[in-house]
Amino acid sequence: MSQKIQRQSADKKTDRLYENLRNRHGDTNPGANGYRLEQYFLREQEMILSEISDDNKIIVDLACGSGLMAKPLYDADRLVIGIDFNETACRHAQTNQIKIIRGDVFAIPLSNSSVDWVINCQFLNQQSKDKAEHLLNEVYRILKPGGRLIMVWRNDRALIHKLAVFIYRYIDRLTGRPEFPYYDNHIGELGNYCREIGFTIISKFLTFPLLRLNFYDLDSIGAKTLGASCFLVIEK
Repeated sequence: MSQKIQRQSADKKTDRLYENLRNRHGDTNPGANGYRLEQYFLREQEMILSEISDDNKIIVDLACGSGLMAKPLYDADRLVIGIDFNETACRHAQTNQIKIIRGDVFAIPLSNSSVDWVINCQFLNQQSKDKAEHLLNEVYRILKPGGRLIMVWRNDRALIHKLAVFIYRYIDRLTGRPEFPYYDNHIGELGNYCREIGFTIISKFLTFPLLRLNFYDLDSIGAKTLGASCFLVIEK
């Protein structure tokens, strides 16, 4: 276990890649956060918002980008905090009404047991297994007992995702869009690690946002073919 919780540091290479996207798309376009299709963003946002109740008063969006995912949660009686390492993202998040902290999500600048809810979207796609596990340890530290984490990220094993990556990489080379690394953080394996460190799994499935299809059997043909996104809700 000690090897798994070694200190990690901000991914500066990926940060520079996102800087390129932010300069292209600005502060109100999900493309700045890496989304190819707005429909994907809107559906995943809808799924996240449906999980959060009015009782959740302190919500943190880790690697928040321009703050668009958490923006609808802004409320006078609720504290929504975005944390991101990218300076441009932090400026954009402030314009979108998110209270922002520029910081490293692998060393979250918040106290132990201080947060009701944590959101993390489309971040694990570019993180190694060690970094993904370290992030989960950090989230466990800052969550209150009974607090929850919701994570959404791409499923690298889905055939539709592999096809999309193949097509988009060809297009990206033609258009000059930066090429991002992809890591296979499988939801089943990551779910097992969550249990190891003390989380309880509340919800775990693969989804195809465009058709609003959810696959709870991770080994089903539908999941392996169309399960483009991972959706995980866990509780401390």
